[in-house]
Order: sequence, then structure tokens, then C-alpha cells
Amino acid sequence: MHNWKTLSRLLQSQLDLACAANEECGCQLSLYANGEQVIDIAAGSVEPGGNIAITPEHLFPVFSCGKALLAAAVLQSVDRGIFDLDTPLAEFWREFAVDGKSEITVEHVLSHRAGLYILPRLDSDDTLADWDKMCSLISAQTPRNPAGKKCVYHPLTFAWLAGNLLVLTEKRPLKDILTERILRPCGIENEFFFGTDDVSDRRFVPIDDSAMPENPSWYAIKMHNETLRRACIPSFNACASARALARFYAALSGTLPGVELLSPRMLKLASETEWRDIDDTVPVNNWHHFGLGMVLAGPSYNRTRIYGHGGAAGAEGFFDRDSGIAFGFTKNRPLATHPHHPVRNKISELLNIPVRLW
Repeated sequence: MHNWKTLSRLLQSQLDLACAANEECGCQLSLYANGEQVIDIAAGSVEPGGNIAITPEHLFPVFSCGKALLAAAVLQSVDRGIFDLDTPLAEFWREFAVDGKSEITVEHVLSHRAGLYILPRLDSDDTLADWDKMCSLISAQTPRNPAGKKCVYHPLTFAWLAGNLLVLTEKRPLKDILTERILRPCGIENEFFFGTDDVSDRRFVPIDDSAMPENPSWYAIKMHNETLRRACIPSFNACASARALARFYAALSGTLPGVELLSPRMLKLASETEWRDIDDTVPVNNWHHFGLGMVLAGPSYNRTRIYGHGGAAGAEGFFDRDSGIAFGFTKNRPLATHPHHPVRNKISELLNIPVRLW
């Protein structure tokens, strides 16, 4: 049993030290245990050397952390019998059934085995904000691998592959679906955004890419582009607080009172099975161990202990089965050492949780 008051002081000290030593600019940490928020802290400033202190209410770019929420919405549709895991996308997405894509199923997309991990050639970054155009471009692609045969992370295309299935079956905008199905039931609709607006942008924490070899970095180029930040692109443009991430995983795990996002059977399928071809091996220390829409990030001898998703700049959200902790962490300074983040490792040491590389 943790002494949360003592741990809160120790964890706050770690965050403060990292920011004071200029290892981090700003960050947040939030933890839920047994459905109750036990840690909610922040440190640093909105910008390097700035005088606006980070609070738990600020919104950080969390990049790929948003994929897990999109995946949860897709899995809800399976739970509700709208489609099955083995349903081909082409059953609903007619234009998709060309160039070897007719065999790609919902399961293949969620487990990153669709073979469509390369982004189509775009006229400009702003094209990413045009949902219909992106779906058209992706539906015209040829897979790099046969459906289901190789697990290769889909960093950007995941948004349209998974999201358009919901748009076509529900016949409404994806942002509305995610708000109604995930954000509102979790009570995080004001702290997790797939597309910011004038009000939420007042809490937005910009990327500090001072530690990156190239400046501006792609992190800043993408998230400081208002057109992209305000679109709904769940594979990379989510903005959230750490407590929104933690609360989502408390809900997903079934430990948040009064909220059941997935049936126990569906959660077990998604988070306790590594969905990959038996001949598709993964190099040692490679984090591409996927359930359905979530990374299985536990140690090699117990992959399913931790399930969740990390983000490009170092944010992460997950649930740790052994400790019962739902974890949310945000930061705005990408590191050239990614996926190694020293402050995350120190937090893990204090909580006795295995280090994640994602």
C-alpha cells in the first residue's frame, strides 16, 4: 500500500528538479488508484524561462496517446455488434477494396498489421486536416505487407483507417463520436481534445524543441500549425492534461466507479493478447508488442502487466495491473534520446513500475 501523501511530495520534487535543471520545460503527472485520483501535480513553465507556471489544467500535445481512445471507440462498436474484429474494412468502405486491401480487417488495423503504415504523398501538411481527402488517398494505397502478416506501427494512417470505419457506420463526424462514446463518459471532455478551439487553446502548452538537433522540429511544425491542431486527427494531434489520460485508463480498466467503456471480455481480448502472426518476430527491446489499439508494455516476462500508449514527445498513459495504478504523464520538451526519458524513469522507480520504452 502506497503512502500517497509522501509519494506526492517525492514525485513533485522529481518534477521540480528536472525542470530546474533544464532537463524538462513543463510537465504534469496524475495517478488514479482503485478509481480514485491520488496524485495530480505539475511543474515547470509553459515556455523556457517563462513566468507562466504549469498547472494541472494545462493541455499538452500528447501525440499518439490519442490512438488508445480511438481504439476504445472502435472496440465499443465490436461490443455492440455493429461489426466484428474479422470484418473487412471494405464491407463498409467500398473504395477501400482495391490493390490488395479487401482482406484487411478491423483486427488488422487495431493491431497495426494492415500494411498501410506509410503516409500518402501530400501537397501540404494542411491536407492532413481534410478528412475526406485523406480517406481517399489512403483508400488508393497498396499495402506494403499482406494483411495480418507483419506488425509495423502505423504512426499517422491509424487515424483514418480506424476512424473512418466509425464515421461510415455512424454517419457523423468522428469528433462527435469520440466525445459521446469516450470523453463524456470518462468526464474528460474539457481536458482531452481531438481538435482544440479558441477556449481550449488558452490552456495549450507549446512544444519546446530546444533539445532537438533540428529546430523547428516536426513536433512543433505539426502542433503549432493551427489548422492541424484544430482538426480531428486521433493518431497524432490530441491535446490533453495528465489527469485526463489517467482518468481514461481508470475508466478503461473498469476501476472508475460508474463507468464501463468496454465489456470485460473485450478488454481482455484487447489488452491480454498479442495479436501478431506466429512467424512475425520482434527484436529485443522493441516496443511493437500490440494488443488491439494498445501497446503491451510490461516487462518481457509479463507483457500484459501494462497496457496503454505513449506519445512522440514523451507523454504516456497506461494501466498497471500489478499496482492497480492508472497513469497519466505529459511533457512539452521532446528529447533526442526518445524513447528514453530520465524523469519518467525516476517516476517509475519511485512507484516500483517497470520502465516503458515507447
